[in-house]
Amino acid sequence: MNRDEARDIFENMSSLTHTYSSAGGLHPIQDIDYRNPKPGLRRWVVNPYEQPDDRQWRKAWASVHYDGSVSFAAALGGSRTRGGHANPSTVDSARAERFVTDFLALVKAASDQSTSTEYELRLGLEWEGAAPLIIEAPDPFGFPPDGQSPLPHFIPIITTIQTDVSNAAYLDQLRDIALDVVNQGGGQDLRTIREPAG
Repeated sequence: MNRDEARDIFENMSSLTHTYSSAGGLHPIQDIDYRNPKPGLRRWVVNPYEQPDDRQWRKAWASVHYDGSVSFAAALGGSRTRGGHANPSTVDSARAERFVTDFLALVKAASDQSTSTEYELRLGLEWEGAAPLIIEAPDPFGFPPDGQSPLPHFIPIITTIQTDVSNAAYLDQLRDIALDVVNQGGGQDLRTIREPAG
């Protein structure tokens, strides 16, 4: 894989993510220099843009490996709120959804440029400190839901993704994974990912 091929994958990722997600909100992909992949160990890597100290929550990294596999990581906690910044162990469910959308867009973009049609996916959330993880899924009025569940640990989502399916079927897979993330924090609904067609 050369640099231009890797750049095409990342640019396709950027286009795809907005077909799966509603407009508005910051996506982790917006915080990486995806038009400028750098060589890594048998992979092409895109790094985060330089961020000031108060915007460390906007860091993300992505890579496309020569064997067709991909990786994507992003800081999700500690995002900006009306009163400043959230606790680093608090993740807005919409930001978590946008991460899933970007990650699955990267998987699809890499698949479209290779012969791979099946990906083994592992998605986890990690944090530092003793505070439990909170995945905030506010109600339509902005208040936390009654069922919010602080998590002492996040159970990784391990599944197989089929990429040679219709856009609607791929969106269904994406929605299932995002719901697995949001449900662990006590949320029941998705806020940013498009509804399936029909």
